[in-house]
Amino acid sequence: MEEQLEALGVRWTSVCRWMEERSAALTEAASRWSVFSERLKAFVAWLTDTQDVLDDIDKRWTRDGVTALDETGAEAHDVVEQVQCLKVGNC
Repeated sequence: MEEQLEALGVRWTSVCRWMEERSAALTEAASRWSVFSERLKAFVAWLTDTQDVLDDIDKRWTRDGVTALDETGAEAHDVVEQVQCLKVGNC
């Protein structure tokens, strides 16, 4: 009977250790998922902002035409600034 209790104790210790390892792994996975989720939100916001800038450029080019942009230096300058802003990523 003592041998069976000892064997049961060894198995119980093994199960407890396994549960602790799984718990630590799940906690780490949840933490990484949280970081990923936050970075994904920031990336989606950046994509949305970039799309808005590109849509604005497209509307200007469609509305005014390329020749009108060439004739007015101010609007051409605005377009160049927006493109540089996109390259840097600080829009």
